[in-house]
Amino acid sequence: MRYVTSEYTMPLGVFVVRQAVRKTISSEKHDFENKKDMLNFGRNLVLNKLRYNIDNQLVESKILNDFNTQMKLSQF
Repeated sequence: MRYVTSEYTMPLGVFVVRQAVRKTISSEKHDFENKKDMLNFGRNLVLNKLRYNIDNQLVESKILNDFNTQMKLSQF
């Protein structure tokens, strides 16, 4: 997810996205036992760093909905 704050004065396009990906790849790795732990970690990270509650985005997320409803091959 990407949030634009008042510190973001002008869009710089693909360069900013590339730099964000590089920073993410080189940052500390986290392992989670399950999806719930991962989402709680992300929720708390955004809440603490940006003081923003992402619960509405998580509820409306098409990616999470697809992930939760996707059938496994073993179900066929």
